[in-house]
Order: sequence, then C-alpha cells, then structure tokens
Amino acid sequence: MAHLIRVEDEIEVGDRLPVIPLRDLVFFPYIVLPLLIGRHRSVAALNEAREADDLVLLVAQRDPAVDDPVSADLFRVGTVARIVQVSSLPDGTLRVVLEGLGRAKIRRLTTTTQALRASLELLTEREVEAEGPTPDALKALTKSVVSLYGEYARLHERVPEVLSSILSAEGDRVRFAHLISGHLILPALEKQELLEASDATDQLELVRQFLVRELEIMRIEAKLDRQIQIQLGSERPPDFGPDFREVHREAAKPDDDEWREIDEGIRGADLPPRAREHARKELKRLKKLNPVSPEAAVIRTHLDWIVALPWMKHSEDNLSVEHASDILDSEHFGLAEVKERVLDHVAVLSLVREMRGPILCLVGPPGVGKTSLGRSIALALGREFVRVSLGGIRDEAEIRGHRRTYVGALPGRIVQGMRRSGTNNPVFLLDEVDKLAQDFHGDPGAALLEVLDPEQNRTFTDHYLELEYDLSDVMFITTANTLQGIPEPLRDRMEVIRLPGYLDTEKREIATRFLWPRQSERHGLAPGRVMLSGGAILSVIASYTREAGVRELDRRLARIARKVARAVADGLAMDAVVESEHLKGLLGPRPYAPPDREPD
Repeated sequence: MAHLIRVEDEIEVGDRLPVIPLRDLVFFPYIVLPLLIGRHRSVAALNEAREADDLVLLVAQRDPAVDDPVSADLFRVGTVARIVQVSSLPDGTLRVVLEGLGRAKIRRLTTTTQALRASLELLTEREVEAEGPTPDALKALTKSVVSLYGEYARLHERVPEVLSSILSAEGDRVRFAHLISGHLILPALEKQELLEASDATDQLELVRQFLVRELEIMRIEAKLDRQIQIQLGSERPPDFGPDFREVHREAAKPDDDEWREIDEGIRGADLPPRAREHARKELKRLKKLNPVSPEAAVIRTHLDWIVALPWMKHSEDNLSVEHASDILDSEHFGLAEVKERVLDHVAVLSLVREMRGPILCLVGPPGVGKTSLGRSIALALGREFVRVSLGGIRDEAEIRGHRRTYVGALPGRIVQGMRRSGTNNPVFLLDEVDKLAQDFHGDPGAALLEVLDPEQNRTFTDHYLELEYDLSDVMFITTANTLQGIPEPLRDRMEVIRLPGYLDTEKREIATRFLWPRQSERHGLAPGRVMLSGGAILSVIASYTREAGVRELDRRLARIARKVARAVADGLAMDAVVESEHLKGLLGPRPYAPPDREPD
C-alpha cells in the first residue's frame, strides 16, 4: 500500500488497480468529471473497483482509434481516481462521475484477464505544495499563468469565462497547476506532458508556454477574421465552424501602434547617425514580416538593444583632486601607487577636459583590495561602476557577442555592461583577467585585445549589434593575481600596477579604521561599545592569520564580533577593550606561532 498526501485528506492506494483506458482525454488530480463508459473491459474494471475500494487507474491511449488497447497502446503515467457516482443509461452505457486523486506510474500491465489490471507506484506521494515559504519565482510564475488563463478563457469559446474567476492562485499551487491543466483545450499528447511534469514549477512553466502559444494562434485568427470582415464589408465575422474561435472580442493593440511605438523609441534615443540609419532599416524590414515569425522577434530584440545602449550619454566627471584623494583615503589604507595614478588622471583631466580612459591592471595576491579599489575609483570620479568577472570564460562570443543567426543570441558582456551602466564613460572592472580559458570556441583573451587597445576600442564591434561602439571614454581596470596567465599581447596593452601584500602595521591600521568598525556595526554592537587594543589586533595578525591580504583577518574579527555580540545578548559583563589575553577564549588556540619564535 502506498500513502498519498493531498491538500485536504490522505489516502491509501493499493499496489494493483483496475485500469480504464481513455480516448483523447487525460485526467488530472483534483478534477471531478463525468465519463461515459461502454467498452466491455472498461465496464469490467469499473465493476471490479466498486467491489473493492472504488479506486481505478485512468490512463490515456496513445491512439484513440484502438478499441481494445494493450500495454504498448497506453501511456505509462495515469491518474488514480475515486468513483463518486455511477448511473446506467438506456443503451447500457454507464455514466460515471470520477474524482482525480493522484498520479501513478504503471510498472506492469496485465491484459489476459477480463479487466485490465496494473501494478503501479505513485509518481509522487505528495500531491500538495511543499511546506515552507513559497519561492518568489513560483509566485511570479503562478501570477503569470493566472493572467494568461483569464485571457485564454475570455477568448476561447469552449472554455466558460466563469472558470477564470474560480481558479485562483491563492491556496495550494500543486492543486492549482492540476486544475489549470485539466481545463486547457490541448491535444492529448501535450496534456500527457503536463501530467508527467515532475513538480508544480515545471508543470506551470509548461502551462505558461502552451497558453502563450494558444493566445498567439487566437490573435492570428482574430486578425484574419478582421481582414475578411473588411473585404466582405460585413459587420459580423464569418462563421468558420467550431474550429475557428470567436475572437472578435480581442482587445489587442493594432500593429500600427506597435510600429509607432518602436519608431518613437528610435526617434527619442540619442543615437549616432550610423546607428539611427541601421535601426530605421531594421524597422522597415520588420514591418514587412509576419509579426509571429521568428525573424520578427529577433529584429525586435535587436532594436531594443540598439535603443537601450548609452551611445551619447556622458556622466560628468568630478575633477576635484582633493575630493578624489579624500574618497580613496577614506575607502582604502595604503596603496599609494595606484592612488597616485588615479589622482594624476584626475589632475590631467581637469586641465584638458577630454582624454582617453587609462587601462590599468591591478596585480596582487587575493584579499589586498583590487576589486573594491575599482569601485572606489568610480566613486572618486563620480562615474558609474560596472564589474564583469572573466574567470573561467572560454568562449570568444562572451566578449564580442553571438551573431543574430543563432537562436537566443545576445550581445557580449562588454555591451551588456555598457547597457547596465547607462553611460558611455563608466569605470569598467574586468575581474580575474588572468583566469581566462580557451578551447575550440575561440580565445576570449584575443577578443579582449580590441577592447583594451586605446587605438582600437573607439570602433569596437559586437557581433550581435553589427555596429561600431565607442569605448574610448571608458576607464578599464583589470585585476589579476599573477601576470603569468595573461597573454603577452594583452599584457602589453595595460599599465600594470602591482599591489604587494600589506605589512603588519598596515593591517593593524586597516583593522582599526575599517574592518572592526564594520564588523561591530554588522553584529549590532554600538560604536565604541567594545574596542580592540592594538596589541590584540597584532596578535590576531601574527598568530591567527597567514596571508598577504586581509580577508582572513576580517573573518577572525567577525568571529570576535559574534562572540562579543553573544555575550551582550546573554547579559554577561564584557570588558570595554579586548586585549591579547582574551583572544584564546574568543578564537581558540593559536594555529600559527608568531614569526619571531618557534612553536613550543
């Protein structure tokens, strides 16, 4: 016996049940539906179930024309149903009201007996939503399906509109998915695919795809109806029979509005002449295509990218050297060389007002602040900041984009980053440039040569856009742990600035000024509530860390902050200053001996 959990009850399902094959019908859990049963084997299966526990397995036939199906003629997944009511009609046919309970998979089908019987196992023991909070993605998907189904029920003549108000996203989403699936007018093969979906998310995603397709078909039919109506001069759409849906009630926007909207977007965008001319040519091509053709969708997406890019939008730089110096000093301690380079750039920019952005390569061990320094530089200059991680990228198209002939093509990460920034002069951080890979898809490092070459990036060409895009105002900053993984031609295009590891005295200053105040705030400690002495910080550096950067030091300080916060929450008395002798109780035994002595 298998135990089936439903929204309102729990049911024991036997390992063997009589089987009733269905023609052109897939039965879903939580659906209550009357069926007419007249085939001898189906009647025998029904009688056998009524003598036992009133449970049958309803399975759809692959070919509805087969009158006496065998194992190969049936799908392997069906629905366990409960017999609610049985009544006899004058011609001997039985009218049966059935309620779907749960899904089951046939392990073995017996066809030698009068009634078909199946050994089965439940496809899932829980026809109910999992406990705990519902993921936001599932909530959004459910809301989308509700909206689409409301439109579908309004336009489809065979679906009563009252169903759209009854089926609500509130409540159990597994039951909602089954109810929506059961009320769709789809071929049996597609409904079988819905029945066999592994969970509610997959099932609702399939439902959404089918609804989008069906709505698109109905809109095309509505357009054809309108055209024929205009040609015939009739106020009433012609009757093409039940296969043509009555969709003259559709309230979709006419195509002219869509073209006008795209045209206004092109007019309103600040595009260079060549990009504007290209966009108008693409729009002209789009108007000649069928709106539902794949190529039309590709052109629409292409135009969206052209209009959305910041071709001419320029953010004003903050040219105050004093302001840039204050920002950099407030965010980072030390790093004199790179700070001087940025301040030199600001000073020169304040004199000439226009210059090509420098291409810096920050090289240093992990944890010395390379990535955060890029963000601080953007803040000092008053520019937008974009970060793209290059670690593990092995496809040249990730940099230069895919050509539009490919399905799902998109621009490369450079153009995507420019769109996110909203300006054509951001600070663009290319992280982990030394960890680029290469294979048969191409060499992304070679693709970066054009991006990071001041003589070439003025006319950078993305394969998807098929237009030149000016990157000369962008300030590119790359980061790397070593120079060994960077190809020589690429290294030659960058100004290398090395960030060596911090001295212990520098780490102490960083911990005192930045790390400990930040950890205190994160852990709910009032400013100045608990301080770390200079000796305690040096002891943490010498005895609990071994690194060039400060990441491990930050983790150790976070652990101290957690211990202190716990003591405060428990109401224990805490010293206002944590000294070196307190560290063993807070951090445990020292994993490292201080560098000036050997371990005992």
